[in-house]
Amino acid sequence: MEKVVTHHPFRTIELEYDREKPQPDWEKETLDNYFHMHDEVWRLKTIREEYEPQLDRAIAWINELRTELYPIEQEIDLLELATGLRDDNPMPGFEGSISLQLDNFRKATKKHNEDLIALHTLITQCIGEHNVFLKDYETFDEWFESFASGPLHQLYMRYEDISVHTVSLDRDHQSFLETWSPVIQAERDYFERATDAFEAYTELAEASEKLYRRAEKVDDSLDDFIKKNKNGGDGQWRKFP
Repeated sequence: MEKVVTHHPFRTIELEYDREKPQPDWEKETLDNYFHMHDEVWRLKTIREEYEPQLDRAIAWINELRTELYPIEQEIDLLELATGLRDDNPMPGFEGSISLQLDNFRKATKKHNEDLIALHTLITQCIGEHNVFLKDYETFDEWFESFASGPLHQLYMRYEDISVHTVSLDRDHQSFLETWSPVIQAERDYFERATDAFEAYTELAEASEKLYRRAEKVDDSLDDFIKKNKNGGDGQWRKFP
């Protein structure tokens, strides 16, 4: 038996051959595809690892902008009450004075909108990358199932007719599956995180859009309100319950 060791980027492949046996063309083609199997797993792994940082950045940004919505919404609640756009009290039981910087409110809303637009560009990129990876993943998955149950299975079944030692092939094949297992899990995690991120972005965009519309209505009412309730021109408004 001749042992052949191939140092592939994904894992080291070790097969034994009986060189006294001729190698049929179909055996050679199947073994070529066995190596191709490693090529594709490595290629998909590399692509996913290239895409993941962008997805992580998008997820962090979604969480950040979702957090920033709350104080903006609180200020809009109070401004709607002060400008007569709502009748219910957003702070029932509160007694005392309230002070808000109108410029800060406008700047925060404007910055949030600008950040959301930038996030949309990043999410669009992530969706495109996800779709490309998903297509390649599904194509390879279909090919692998066909190859494993077809040509590769035939090597084991016709072990007497081939030069590769099937015991060594089975040992190497099992090692491949063990090495591949955490990669498959990482791919599933990527798909799950991407799906959750895209849904979270949609929810964020919808909530933000509603808040921006409310902010526009508040802004339209502020000029009138400031003229009647300004305090020494300091850019603040105060409401005294």
